[in-house]
Amino acid sequence: MRPAPGEESVRPRARHYTAGAAPRKAFKGGILGACAAALLAGCAAGDGFRTFTGHVSWHAKGAGGAWRPVSRAEIRGVAGPDYLRIESVQGAARAGRIFALARGECWEYGCDPNGRWSCNMYPGEEHSLRLEDKAEAARREARRTLAGLPVLTRQNLWPLFAGGARSIESLSNREEIHGHQARKVRAGAYPGAVWDVWVSAEFPLPAAQAALLLAALDLPLPAAHALIARLGETPVEIDALCADGKTRVRYSFTAVPVPAAAEDVAGVIPAECMEAIAARERRIASDRILLARMTGVGDREDGVTQLGAAVRYCARLDARRVQAVVRRVETVPDSIARRYLMRAALRASPGHAVEPLKALVRAGAFDVARDAAQALAEHLPPPDNVRVLLAILGRGVREDRDEEFRLWVNDILQAVTETDIGYWPDRSAGAAITRWLDAAKGRG
Repeated sequence: MRPAPGEESVRPRARHYTAGAAPRKAFKGGILGACAAALLAGCAAGDGFRTFTGHVSWHAKGAGGAWRPVSRAEIRGVAGPDYLRIESVQGAARAGRIFALARGECWEYGCDPNGRWSCNMYPGEEHSLRLEDKAEAARREARRTLAGLPVLTRQNLWPLFAGGARSIESLSNREEIHGHQARKVRAGAYPGAVWDVWVSAEFPLPAAQAALLLAALDLPLPAAHALIARLGETPVEIDALCADGKTRVRYSFTAVPVPAAAEDVAGVIPAECMEAIAARERRIASDRILLARMTGVGDREDGVTQLGAAVRYCARLDARRVQAVVRRVETVPDSIARRYLMRAALRASPGHAVEPLKALVRAGAFDVARDAAQALAEHLPPPDNVRVLLAILGRGVREDRDEEFRLWVNDILQAVTETDIGYWPDRSAGAAITRWLDAAKGRG
């Protein structure tokens, strides 16, 4: 889930375009970071848009096992069709994030007490990829955390803390929240945390907008839609308990969402900031500049990350460009960007991409080989997908790679073979890897 106050965001920090002087403090990602801003008062009701208010609070287990509050943030926002703006306010300062799905964009912005704005835009797909990568890492961390528990306990808890649990456990009968009947359920929505969720069929927030709010809580959007569908009702309050049992995060509405005027990014971000971002996008539009950005060359102070450059470049990737991408992929430092390029190359022209990526699995730098194995396993049919994972697993065992690699390969093999051999990081991990090799060979 989102980091607690004081932790670093997983997304690299980047300079924002600024009208006037730049605010000193950058916005941190997720609904769980600082967001910002008072909504326009008295706006006329609009079709499909709603304003909402709420709060998020962090708690830690203190002496005697009692929960003590650590931090709290008030949040406000506007939700509409394929649109979400979510903000928090500290005095006269505002900071927020806008998810504009119809435009394929995410915006971060801030306004300091003197009215000076800063903002940055990045592709919506970049945000989704970072959330998915963060969720995968959280799943591995949850497995590591639960490994020390007794066997029966961790087997019972893992389906919830793994994220994406298929069952929903009812915890209470109907009670009234904000004037609407709601019930409490337990779900394994996000890896590394179990969610106790109050849901209501009467709450005036459509499922698509509720899913966007969950995405602002760092839940990948496909997983958010799947959770809403499984619940069948709108989440009203969430109490998320982390796998270590020492941290919890609570989210809730403070009032019922109410109709609002339709809103767009251009009505929120100042025109001069919009123009600066548009000029940046024109300036970096050529394949040559985007390829340079992916490899970490050139100006990195304008808010365009290596992954962002990869997403922009691959938007028009075709078979003619695939060979050039595959030749350059080892020079891309960002692992998420490398995997994205590999997957895009496999989609655009498998004939030009499969064999070079297999060669990387055998002889490339290990981190690059691991990324190539994951991309190929997602693309190739069985048994070839298992064989490529066996190749990287065998190489990792020979090179005595650390526990993070073993957890990673366990997750990928589990997804590909639909088999869980019960691998847990402990003194018997070597034997479990041997069982994986045997199980995967049987599949291959």
